[in-house]
Amino acid sequence: MSTRGFTLIELMIVVAILAILATIAIPAYQGYVARSVAVSGLAEIAPGKAGFEAKINDGITSFTLGDIGLAATTDRCDISLNVATGTITCLLKGNPLLGGTTLILTRASGGDWSCSSTVPAPYKPSGCS
Repeated sequence: MSTRGFTLIELMIVVAILAILATIAIPAYQGYVARSVAVSGLAEIAPGKAGFEAKINDGITSFTLGDIGLAATTDRCDISLNVATGTITCLLKGNPLLGGTTLILTRASGGDWSCSSTVPAPYKPSGCS
């Protein structure tokens, strides 16, 4: 008589292997998601640089987010603008690893833009300090 199927020990070994893989894969996946949220947050505020420059070049010193083509809130950011200091700020949301962190684009007096952030190093977008 021939029996088919898996023994209980074989099934337990498979479950154990899957559990080990899950403990490795889930944190890595969460890190990838957090980084993508930070990168997309930067991508959502970056177009505002062109609108900001256009207003400054036209001699306009008082304008709103809507004037430079940005919305006050998106899926990834609560966006704020400070014309006096030349900053566009994204308060990141939508990911527990990034809650309360910010990405800030700052315009220097010469027109150069820099990016700074409070995002933890593993999730920080390239080009942001």
